[in-house]
Amino acid sequence: LLAGLGSLCGALVFGCRPTIGLANVLVLPLLITFFKNRKFTPELLLGTILAALPYLAVALGLMWYNHARFGDPFEFGQSYQLTVADQSQYGSIFKDLDWKVLGQNIHSALFRYDGGVLDYGVFVTFPILLLPLYALVRKESRQYLRANGLGLLIPAGVVATVVIVAMGILWTPYLLPRYTMDYIWLLAILLFVAVGALYQREKVSPRLTLLVGLLSVFTVIVCICLFLTPYDANYANHRNLNLNRVTGLLKWT
Repeated sequence: LLAGLGSLCGALVFGCRPTIGLANVLVLPLLITFFKNRKFTPELLLGTILAALPYLAVALGLMWYNHARFGDPFEFGQSYQLTVADQSQYGSIFKDLDWKVLGQNIHSALFRYDGGVLDYGVFVTFPILLLPLYALVRKESRQYLRANGLGLLIPAGVVATVVIVAMGILWTPYLLPRYTMDYIWLLAILLFVAVGALYQREKVSPRLTLLVGLLSVFTVIVCICLFLTPYDANYANHRNLNLNRVTGLLKWT
C-alpha cells in the first residue's frame, strides 16, 4: 500500500512539473536494494507490479490529455506558456540540440563563479551541497552507505540532478535562480544522507565538524541575503515594487 501511494505521488509530479518528476530516478537504487535482499517469488513479482501500476496509469492519462489538448502526448503545455519568451518557437527540445553548448550550460548552472552576485552556480552559492561528493570519496562513508543499501543513492541523485538541470536548460530560454528549486531539494536529501554517513566513524575529525558548521552558517547567511535582496520576482522584489507604487501614488496625489 505504501509503495503504491509513493508511486502515485511520484507519478503525479509529472503532471505539474515534469522536470522535478525526473527525480524518480532515485527509485532505481532503492529497488535494487529491495530485490537484492529478498528471494524472488510470484507474490513478490505481483506486489511489484501492483506498486508500479500508478506510474502506468498516470502516464497513460497524461499522454491522453496532452494529445487531446496539444496534439502531442509528450507536450506538457510548455510551448503554450504566456511568459517572457515566445515558447511556441521551441518545438522539439532535441531539434537544435548542441551537446557542447548543453554541457557548458550545465557546468555554468552548477559551478559558475564569475557571474553577478546572484548568478553564481548552485554549488558556489551553497558549497555545503558538495559534501555528498566528499562522502563518496571517503572510503569509510562509502562502505557505510554500501553496507546499508545506499551505495547507489548519491550517484543516482547526482545523475538525476544533472538530467533535471539539462531539461530545464532545454525547456527554457534562460535559467533563472528560482529554477534551482527543481533540484536543490534533491541535493539537500543527498546532503542529509552524506553527513549521516560521514559521522558513522568511531572517531570523527574535529576539522570535519568545523567544516560542516561553517558551511551551515554560510548557507543560512546566504539564504537570508537571497530573501532580502529584490531579485527574480521574490518577496523582497514584490515588496520593493509595491513600495515604489505607493510612493509614486503619493507623489502624484
